[in-house]
Amino acid sequence: MNFISTQVSVEISVNLLNNILILFQIGLESVLYDGLNYSYTSNLIFNTSSQSDFEHIVLTCTVGGNELSPCSNLIVQSNDCSTTFNLNGILGCDYVCSFTTKKTNYDDVNSTITNLTVCEYLSV
Repeated sequence: MNFISTQVSVEISVNLLNNILILFQIGLESVLYDGLNYSYTSNLIFNTSSQSDFEHIVLTCTVGGNELSPCSNLIVQSNDCSTTFNLNGILGCDYVCSFTTKKTNYDDVNSTITNLTVCEYLSV
C-alpha cells in the first residue's frame, strides 16, 4: 500500500514555500483465516480477512499424512480481490492449507498453515 504525504514549510517574511513529497510504502500482509479445520462435506467455503490491499490470493492445499488415492493437491485463486474461496475437497482426505497474498511489485506473503480434514460421512 502506498501513501503520499505532502509537507509544506512556509516562511512568511521571505514568502518562501517549500513542498516536500514523501512516499510511504507499507508491506503486504497475509490474510487471516479463523474458520473450521474440518468438514463433513466436500464443498468447502473459506472466508478470510484481509490485512492489506492485494490483487489476488491463492489458496493451496496439499495432501497431508500418508493419504492414498483419490486424494490430490488443490489450488484455488481468488478473483477481483475476493476474500472468499470455494474449494472442492475429497471426502476422507486430510489437507495442509495456506493462503498466499499477491500484489505486483511486492513480495508474496504466506499465511500460517491450516490443517483441514474432509471427514467421511458417518454411517449409522
